[in-house]
Amino acid sequence: MERQAFFLKVLRAGGTGAAAAVINFAALWVFVRFFSPRVSFSLAFLLAVAAHFTLSKFWTFQDRSAAWGRQIWQYLLVALLSYLIQFSIFQSTMSFLGLGVFTANTAAILVGTLFGFLLMHLWVFSIDQVPPSPGVSHQEARNVTMPRRDPPV
Repeated sequence: MERQAFFLKVLRAGGTGAAAAVINFAALWVFVRFFSPRVSFSLAFLLAVAAHFTLSKFWTFQDRSAAWGRQIWQYLLVALLSYLIQFSIFQSTMSFLGLGVFTANTAAILVGTLFGFLLMHLWVFSIDQVPPSPGVSHQEARNVTMPRRDPPV
């Protein structure tokens, strides 16, 4: 069951990532008309991050906890690390490989997505990070989140 739940989480993460990528590319398309590619990349990234956090919390990881304060700071740290990785890839692929703005952005997003998902799954939205209700162990909380399915009789 845990493997199936993880697979569904990965599928939802793909949908969340796709939505954030659409926002990112649309914003980049607009911003690049007014700003340099590097400034445009940064502004588009910020818009995508705002949408991505909300979708990740409520849809990908189906987290309904009130741990906003902790999660937002952890998420922002992950987003900053992801930004640094993605910006490095964006800059490198444009400068050294001669790729265009949108191709370089695609390469950066692919790497950043893998990095971000792993840190969000293991740290930001991990069930072990959220204290269970009084009298409920983490294992019981997991069973509530992912109910066990008994085989048909």
